[in-house]
Parts: sequence; C-alpha cells; structure tokens
Amino acid sequence: MERVNRRVTKRWGERAGDLSELGAVWNGFSLVEGGGLGEAVEKVGQAVDAEYLATASLVGSHSIAVVTELTRDLHSFNLGSDVPPSP
Repeated sequence: MERVNRRVTKRWGERAGDLSELGAVWNGFSLVEGGGLGEAVEKVGQAVDAEYLATASLVGSHSIAVVTELTRDLHSFNLGSDVPPSP
C-alpha cells in the first residue's frame, strides 16, 4: 500500500507542476492578445491556476493523511510490542 501511495502522490504532484506551467503559458499568451480574445485567454489561465491550487492542496492533504495513518499504525504496533509474549 505504501508503494501505491507514493506513486499516487508523485503522479498528482507531477500533474500539479504541469498545471502550473500550463497556467503560466496561458497567462503569458493573454498578455500578447488584445480585446475580447485576451480576456477569454486570461480566464482560461485563471481556471488552470485554480485547478493547480486545488491539485496541490489535494496532494498535500493526501500526504498528511497517509503520514497520520502510518503514525497511528506504528503507534499501535509499538503498544502491542510492549506486551510480554505469552508462554
């Protein structure tokens, strides 16, 4: 399960990075275009930026949840190891 969590976190992190770059390209393109097209392109850039922020937040929340669960499991394991073995 740990390998799967690392892979999921890595892939979503890569997606967030790609969205960051894509948003920058759209926003740069909006500066070149004028009028209504420039405004429309700016809105697309803003939407991509919002998705980047949401994806980055998702990755952070997932990482925290995984670490919390792992810590809880290790704590439970440590509590069980303090019990002397039965004869």
